[in-house]
Amino acid sequence: MLIRSHYHYGHEWQKLDAKTKQPFAIALKSGEPYALAGLWEKWKDRKAGGELLTFTVITTDPNEVVQPLHNRMPVIIPDRDYDQWLKADPDRPPIDLLRPFDADKMTAWKVDKAVGNVKNDSPELIEPASATPKKLRASRTATGFSSRSPVQGDGRALNICKLPI
Repeated sequence: MLIRSHYHYGHEWQKLDAKTKQPFAIALKSGEPYALAGLWEKWKDRKAGGELLTFTVITTDPNEVVQPLHNRMPVIIPDRDYDQWLKADPDRPPIDLLRPFDADKMTAWKVDKAVGNVKNDSPELIEPASATPKKLRASRTATGFSSRSPVQGDGRALNICKLPI
């Protein structure tokens, strides 16, 4: 599956010292959305008694943009490789796509620490820290991303899920 995102699947926190962290947003320099490599599975939860659709984001080593912030990054699948990822031959898995994305096409910037509070769900969360207003709109979601469905059709152009809390 592909998980569509405009920004890194969350925000990364750079450790400045033993007590201080700075959050960063990560995106393509072009501002265009991109797709993260993912896997999904439908399974039955015996305790809940129902079927669940779950997914995971595949990670790889960080590129030069992400490396100062984290020891791994999601695998970003370029548009030209969507079919290779989605229609992979089981005998020849697309392991060549499991690599860090081109750092020259990415950017990262400091954002306000308000991003660390799950009650905050506002476009201002991705603005540069110096431009972020102090008061942010609260929401009852666990992420600042929206979704229509965790699995759609052939798996293309998915958004990260909003999780009720």
